[in-house]
Amino acid sequence: MGPQGTVHVIDWSVMTAAELDAELEAVLAGEGKPATVVFCAAVPEARQAMLHQCLARRYPKARMQWLKVYKRRAGVRPAYADTGSFGVDRYAALVGAKGKYPNTPVIIIDLGTAITIDAMDGSGQHLGGLIMPGLGSLRDSLYEKAPHLRNLPVSQEHQLPKTALMPTNTSDAIEVGIHVMLTASIERIVSDLCAELPASPQIILCGGDAERMAKLFAFEAHIEPELVLDGMLVLSRL
Repeated sequence: MGPQGTVHVIDWSVMTAAELDAELEAVLAGEGKPATVVFCAAVPEARQAMLHQCLARRYPKARMQWLKVYKRRAGVRPAYADTGSFGVDRYAALVGAKGKYPNTPVIIIDLGTAITIDAMDGSGQHLGGLIMPGLGSLRDSLYEKAPHLRNLPVSQEHQLPKTALMPTNTSDAIEVGIHVMLTASIERIVSDLCAELPASPQIILCGGDAERMAKLFAFEAHIEPELVLDGMLVLSRL
């Protein structure tokens, strides 16, 4: 995020250090030099080190701040006994939700590479969560096992829910099948959680596929695309 609040998105998951350096130069060239660089990364340590080194080279005078999960911070209490095993991105989302919806139970659905679903009561007590593959991960998994499906011609742009429920070509069948599977799973989880929570929760969607998936759900939800960033900002100031 730049000084004017501009959010830049870089998919660095498979980049080399040189590629990441070049991408940072292209994206951040006009953003000035930050006093602090805040990291919130649920990735292997080797990838964390690469990201740290790239940004430290670019901003040698900046303070490098890695966020971590605390047992109690910013009014949020994670349910995990081992807080070190709880993803810091999920934790930041909880903190962001606590700030935006104080004293309100929430269900946070983060629709990215992985889909995470976390519940928190109005007092800030995290109740636990689930993790499942996201849209792209499910596609990649299918294509890995059946690579001949990857390059099938696409008959139309997939504009769910307008696409027919029972498609008559394979490319649409894959897309609709993946979307319907995830939608049904998430709706079942949300329904069960709403029945268990003592008060009606605010359902929050975030992550790269939030806009795409929101129109498919039967429940109403608020889309908060910067929820994790909101939580990062709060945590970085504590």
